[in-house]
Amino acid sequence: MNELELQALTFDQVVAVDNYKNASKEALGAVNSVADKIVTAAFSVATALGAVIALVAPEETPSPIEIGIPFLFLAGAVGAALFAQSIGIDLAGGEAIDKLHKTVKDTVKRKRKWSRVALLSLAIGMLAAGILVREAYAEPAESEPVSVRLWLHKTGIESLASTCSTPSGRSIRGTVKTIDDLEKRSIPIEVTKKACASGAGTLVFRRMQILTAKQ
Repeated sequence: MNELELQALTFDQVVAVDNYKNASKEALGAVNSVADKIVTAAFSVATALGAVIALVAPEETPSPIEIGIPFLFLAGAVGAALFAQSIGIDLAGGEAIDKLHKTVKDTVKRKRKWSRVALLSLAIGMLAAGILVREAYAEPAESEPVSVRLWLHKTGIESLASTCSTPSGRSIRGTVKTIDDLEKRSIPIEVTKKACASGAGTLVFRRMQILTAKQ
């Protein structure tokens, strides 16, 4: 009857086994380290985003619901990174070397996959945070003044003559901040000294004093 004989590993085999063990540990450790950094980065970005919103958001004005989108992606990054860290190796005793190698390889592959998902979610969250904060809280750009000529009713002509200390005709040219100002009940218009003899400044006409306005 043949008996199984145990043979000691050669020096080269011992070195190969040790190298494989170290390489597997380093691969698994590297993926876990990346996932840990992603978690830290996501929490840091979320904290910074909250601080920025607190600083730039108008008081007593609720933030738009869209501002919560970056936090969803940051939470997704944390979840994916923690899941990547949680993936372990389930080894059964007596498995062949080839099967052990495949198990380790597949585990590292899954960890890297979920780490990439976490990294992508983190990047999208950061990008969305920058865009949404800018869109939601950026100061609107000041528009250029609009040049207009106001044609006046009799009461407007009298008011203009009184304000400018001399008859100035039936119309006056100046600028308004926006074209919508012409629809207000009181219309402020900036004029130059050339248009008003008493000096440059702001004249205010009531809507009923204006016959028409043209740019």
